Parts: sequence; structure tokens; C-alpha cells
Amino acid sequence: DIIVFEYENIAGESVVLKYFSLQKLNKDQKEAEKQNLLEEFSLVKRFGGHSNVVWMYDAKELYHEGQLVGVYITMEKFDYMLSELIEVDAPFQESDVKDFLVQMDEVLQTAHYELDKPVIHANIKPDNIGIRKLGGGQYQYVLMDFQVFKELRLQEGSEPRYIVSVR
Repeated sequence: DIIVFEYENIAGESVVLKYFSLQKLNKDQKEAEKQNLLEEFSLVKRFGGHSNVVWMYDAKELYHEGQLVGVYITMEKFDYMLSELIEVDAPFQESDVKDFLVQMDEVLQTAHYELDKPVIHANIKPDNIGIRKLGGGQYQYVLMDFQVFKELRLQEGSEPRYIVSVR
């Protein structure tokens, strides 16, 4: 179960807290789910605050009477999701589409070639692209939900070729 809280912090930023309840899982399932969530948090942090990757602030494990009951992650709240704009038939100008493609190209370039351990985001879709409103009617498109990804590792040899490792 996932419970989502939205609030404004003392700095005036809109924040989302996602609480992942693990109470109904057995011990091994709890540990596996916890590791997956914390691995996603760590992966996002590897991007070093890239402008086109979701800002995640904190991740914590929660225990009750010595038993793991959940994990929570705090992250930024978006003005819109790309899927919301598509659903309302928002008119997209050619320049909007070009801007979107350039931003996604930049973040994927970082993911595939610039991280210490390159990754492939395996679940890119409008529901996983947040939108920040910038001044002048400009948007910043933000990739999120890195729960499904594949790590790339450099293959031994003279040419740089990558092997996809499924986690």
C-alpha cells in the first residue's frame, strides 16, 4: 500500500511524502521492497541534482517494536504530469515538442554515458514525467519513477560496449 501526503515545508516548497506500507509482507518481501525503494533513492541521488530528474530529499525506514513497517520517501511536488497535459488536449506547439525532446535527450545522455554506473530508465511514459513551470510559459520536463531500470556495465575489450544487467 502507498499513502501519499502533500504539504508545504517551512521553506515554502511543495513536497510529496510517499509512505510505502510493508506491514502485510513477510520478512523477506519487506527486505526486498525496502532495498528496491532505497536503491531507487540512491540512483536518483547519483544524478547530482540534474534539472531533468526528480528532486528527492529524504528516504527513511520506519520500525514499530523492532519490526520494519514501512519506508517513506520525500520528493518535490510537480505542477503537472505530462499525462495530465495530454489528457486535457493541451495544444503543443512545435517548439514545445522540440524543447521536450532536447531535455529528455540531455537527461538520457547523462543516464547512459555520464553516470559512474550508467543506467537505462525502463519505464518512460507520460505518467513518469513531471513538469515544472518556469517563467515565460516555459516548462522543465522531469524524469521520475526509477523503480524499473537496468544498469549498464562496460564490456571488457577495446571498444566501449555495454552489457545490460537486469536488477
